[in-house]
Amino acid sequence: YRPLLGLVEVTCSIVLRVCDRLVDWIVVGLRKTLYRDSKLPHELSEGTAITHTLGLILDDGEMIINKTIRRKNPFKLSFEHKLALVNEELGENNTIIGRSLSFGLFMFCLGLILTLAYILWA
Repeated sequence: YRPLLGLVEVTCSIVLRVCDRLVDWIVVGLRKTLYRDSKLPHELSEGTAITHTLGLILDDGEMIINKTIRRKNPFKLSFEHKLALVNEELGENNTIIGRSLSFGLFMFCLGLILTLAYILWA
């Protein structure tokens, strides 16, 4: 029976090794076909998609106004850049406020008041 157990051990190890590698082969095959990585979308140099779109609309409106009403004294302003700067400034201000100690204390106080109100009236 010992030679038979050796044969069973070798057979099982081969079968299980193939099963183990089969999962890896399936994953690699799927990654190369169905689940292949897509290209990264083009990132804007500044701002977000909303500021970009709104800036383009405002720039087109500025161009129309410059060609009709303000021919002699046209505007020379990039609304896309201006909106990106405003968006960045608002984000920085929100970060500063969110990280400040006074804001943290205010939020703690508000949570404490709401908890006490819930305990008193519930």
